[in-house]
This record gives sequence, C-alpha cells and structure tokens, in this order.
Amino acid sequence: MLAITIGGAVTVHAYSSNFSFQIPFAIALGFVFGQFAFLSHDTGHEQIAHTFIPISVLSYFSNIFQYGSLKGWHIKHNVHHTTPNNTELDPDCDIPAFAFTNKQAEQKRSFWRWLTKYQAYFFLPVMCFTGISIRATGIKYLLQNRENENLFRELMLCVFSLTTYMLLWSFVLGFWHALAFMLICELIFGLYMGMTFVTNHYGMSFDVPDEVGFLIRQVTATRNIGSTSKCFDTLIHFLYGGLNRQIEHHLWSYMPRCNLKRAEEIVREQCVRLGIVHHRSTPFRAYCEIYNNFADIGRHLREYDCQKAQRT
Repeated sequence: MLAITIGGAVTVHAYSSNFSFQIPFAIALGFVFGQFAFLSHDTGHEQIAHTFIPISVLSYFSNIFQYGSLKGWHIKHNVHHTTPNNTELDPDCDIPAFAFTNKQAEQKRSFWRWLTKYQAYFFLPVMCFTGISIRATGIKYLLQNRENENLFRELMLCVFSLTTYMLLWSFVLGFWHALAFMLICELIFGLYMGMTFVTNHYGMSFDVPDEVGFLIRQVTATRNIGSTSKCFDTLIHFLYGGLNRQIEHHLWSYMPRCNLKRAEEIVREQCVRLGIVHHRSTPFRAYCEIYNNFADIGRHLREYDCQKAQRT
C-alpha cells in the first residue's frame, strides 16, 4: 500500500502539477500510516514475535513511520492495560480536551473546562490531532529518558525519516505543496487513529473497583466492534487492525490478531454463563454511544457551573 500510494502520487504529478490531484494520495497515505501503527502495536505486544531479532527489526516501523519510540509507547500502554478506564492511573484517560466522568469534568480548568462543556461537538476536530500527539509523546519520551540505550538510534531514525519524507515530497511537489500534503496526511492519520481507538473504551464503565477481579474489570471497561455480516466483519477487522476485538486483546494482550475472533466466541460464551455483559456494537452504534456519553458529561458541567454561579 505504501509503494502504490507513493508511486501513484509521483506518477500523477508527472502528468499534472495540479495539487488537487494529490489530495486523494495524501488521504491514502494517512491510512497507510495507520496500518503501520497497528503493526507497531502488535510488535509492542509481542503478537507477531517474542524473540529479540524480529522485534528489533519491526520496532524500526515506529521510528520510521511514527517518529517515536516503541519502548516509550509500550511502557505507557502497559499501564493502560493494567488499569483500563481508571481516571487516576490510566494514561489514556489523561486527555486535557476530554472528560470521561462528571468528577473529572468538574476538575477541569480555564480553556480546557470550556472545551469539555462542548466536547461532544469538538470530538471529531480534536481527533484529527491524535497523530501529532502520538509523535510528540514519542519524541518527548526519547528526550526525557537519555539513559535509554537505544536513544541515539531511535532519535537518528526519527530525524532521518522525517527529513527524508519532507525532502521527497518537496522534490516531487515543491516545498509548499509538500507541506500541505504532509498536513493532510497527518490529519487523516490522526482521525483514523482517533476514531479507531475511541471505540475501545470510551463510553464504557470508568473507575471499576479492583475488588471485582481481573475478568470483570477488563470486560466491563471494554467494547468490541463487529457486524452480523461476515464480509463487513472481516472489513472491520482489517480497518481496526484487530482492535475491534478489544475485550479479547485486553484479556490476552500477546495473542496474535488472527486468533482473536476464535477467542471472542469462547469469551462470549463464558460471559453469558457468568452473567457478565460482553459488549459488542456496530461502528455506528459505538460512535453514538460515545457521543451521547460525552454530551451528557458536557451538559452536567454546564449545569454544574450555572448552579455554582447562582450560589455565588
């Protein structure tokens, strides 16, 4: 997909210098970067391999295509897997632009408080910057952890890949068109990643007590995405990089994505037997659930501030 996208963009430019013809390729490249992100995710979880050499080679994907550190992401992501939807501990719940509980919304300050009040409406625009946030977090980790033995290699790969990427498109399209091309690609990549990841946990149970046990905590805080249509379900599995079966992924984070479908059937049966809700939604219904949840929290914060102003 990467070769076809870049080759297509170069070929089209050879016949026409009209930048509008490059926009579809910028969108497609953002999608391709998303697929590389899924490969990096699988690599970090040792879903592809668990021996040193394959992981070392595959980790270059993160440096080259995400301009970040796979190790830094893995440390942060492991905390998320241990404490999903815990607003105090889960780093994926620490997002300034969003609040996932009423209590978290009430703690927001200044601009972020105002944004949280209308977070349901700003949801899609903010998602577009997910990719930039991922890259910035990776670079920040590398700069803050200088004792990392792979620091020099990872930084050099990030700088080299970003510089090469910019020079390539500048040579093909010219500087300003290259900048516009990269911006479109980044926004699409961010939107793709954001819209994929939010369906995993947002709109589900938050701050589930540890006393309920590992199984209930993981299942009730997580949502699967699927369809009754076999063809559409296969398409969803590809588009979501296997994360559409997030419940099973959280129960066995090292399980290869090709086995998650079989595991889902077993887990669903066990959940029915134990009386645990195994939540599975279509993509549209999942986004509706997330939107409604964000809208409810924003409405609560607006009413909370109105009541507070009346008291004062």
